[in-house]
Parts: sequence; structure tokens; C-alpha cells
Amino acid sequence: MRNLRQAVKLVIDSYSGTVTGQIMTDLRTAGQFIHNDIGTGDAETNLVDLAIQVYADYIDTPTGQRIADEISALAKILAEYEITPTGQRITDIVNLCKAIVNEGWVGFFSNKHYLNFDGVDDYVSLDSEVTLLAAGSSVALWCKLDTGTTPRRPMLGRSTDNYKNYLNVDGIYIILEADNTTYWTLAPASAITDGEYHLIVVTADGGTIKTFIDDMTTPVDTRSNDGNVKLDMIGRGGSIFFWEGVLDEVVMSTTRAFSETDRILLKGGGTPETCGDASEIEGVNHYWDMEEGEETIIADSVGDNDGTLLNGVEWGEH
Repeated sequence: MRNLRQAVKLVIDSYSGTVTGQIMTDLRTAGQFIHNDIGTGDAETNLVDLAIQVYADYIDTPTGQRIADEISALAKILAEYEITPTGQRITDIVNLCKAIVNEGWVGFFSNKHYLNFDGVDDYVSLDSEVTLLAAGSSVALWCKLDTGTTPRRPMLGRSTDNYKNYLNVDGIYIILEADNTTYWTLAPASAITDGEYHLIVVTADGGTIKTFIDDMTTPVDTRSNDGNVKLDMIGRGGSIFFWEGVLDEVVMSTTRAFSETDRILLKGGGTPETCGDASEIEGVNHYWDMEEGEETIIADSVGDNDGTLLNGVEWGEH
């Protein structure tokens, strides 16, 4: 769950540690080890189980073996990254876990940040190109914009193409295109040009492309396309087109189409602040949750494809 990851991230950051995609993976692995050995509940929620158990053991069995095991697992992770787990740091982690449980999970460490693009020249450059296959892949993101009249306003794009490989708002349409004549999707953009946040999910499965906007059950557009889409930028397409508006929570799978269950999880509480944790979805291999807040890099928390903020992309807070 995002909340515990954020809690541990804040503790590590407070001691000048660096949280990378790998450390997030290690945290999940440690949580699953604890779950399999002594925990209860669904294995997919192992980090939540860990936080609950930390909280419960301090109330019910403050000298129990489980609390020692849990703290030891976190300590080992910190140690691997040359962050020495002193008594105070352990206390900090426990206190954060307690606070999360007390707050009922939603809101205490909700998704607080986003990126705001000026539509002139700022964008995020990814370390490597991502290919979305028509045979099976998905992309999802939260966006906010006030008007859809500006042509070719790309949310995602490719640096080497001026007129293809986009997820963009072009006039009155949302278009995800493999080139400038064959479209993955041609959904009406009027649904998202109201200055409110909207969740867009595009899935490809055996050449059938479906687009969902806010309603994660019924697609607003379904069509066939055998072309693949290649992306290496957020907020820009080619050399002359730029996104103007807000983007948050960008998720990609290059191996499978998100199911209805997956899409509903992504929507979560219905806002980017309360959306679900995409790292829990099978096949997600790129996830930029944009929670750094003041950095010039956005981390890919499940892969190794970080993004660099260029030309003054601004951070915002919900």
C-alpha cells in the first residue's frame, strides 16, 4: 500500500537516505516474508498487515516475538542501504505506522503532489523508451485541463515523432495514436475539459483497444488496431507539442490489459489523492506516482525508468 511506503520513505528521507524503486521492492519483499511466516490476511496486502501488526503488538504483546521480527526486517533493509537503524529511527517508523492505522489509511499519507505543465516547453524525459503493444498493454493517468481547443496537447509522447505516438487531446478528441492516420482511441475530450480531475485508462488486448474515462466499467471508445505505441516523454510529443495542465499517477503495463478489477483499484476513492496503489496490479512495470514534491527526478517506483523534469515543470500539492 502507498501509505506504508510513504511512511517508510519519510523516515528514510529524514535521515538523508535515498529511496529508489529497488528499496520499494525490498520493502514489499520483507513484508511478504513477514506475512508468510507469522502474519495473517491476503498476501497482496502484506505491507498493510505489517503496519497493523506493528500497531497491534505494541498494544497487546509489547515484548512479543512478532514485533521484533517486523522491526528486524525493516532494520535489515535500512542497513543494506547504509542507513543504520537506531532506536529513534525504529520509534519513528512505529509511530508512523500507528498514525496510519489511527487515520484509517486514507488521507494520512495520501497522494499529495502532482506536476503542472505550462504548454510552452516544459516536460519530463524518461530514461528509456516504453513500447505499448497492441497485443497486450495498458496505460493510465490522472489529468486536469480547462479547455480542449488547443491542437495536439500530448500527455504522453515520443521525442522522435512530431505527428505520431501520442496520448493527446487534439481539439475535441482524446487520441492515442500509433501514427497520424491509425488511432488506438478517438474518445470525446469534452468529458475532461472542465478543469476537474479525470482518470484515463487505455487497454490493448489482442488488437482491441478500449478507452475508459472515469467510468472504469464501460469504455467510451472501442476499436481495432495492430500498431504499437512508443513513448519516452510525459507532457510532450515530438519537438513542437506540449501538454498544458496537470498530470499525476502515470501507470503503464507493457504485458497485459488492465481488467475491470484493476481499473477500479486504480480509481480508488475517485481522486488522484485517494486513488489505488498501481504497484499492486499484476503486470505493472512502470509507475510514476509523482510524490517527490520538490525534486528534479520522478522515480519509477516499480521499474528502473525514472523521469527528469525539464524546462521548469512545476510541482503542485492537492
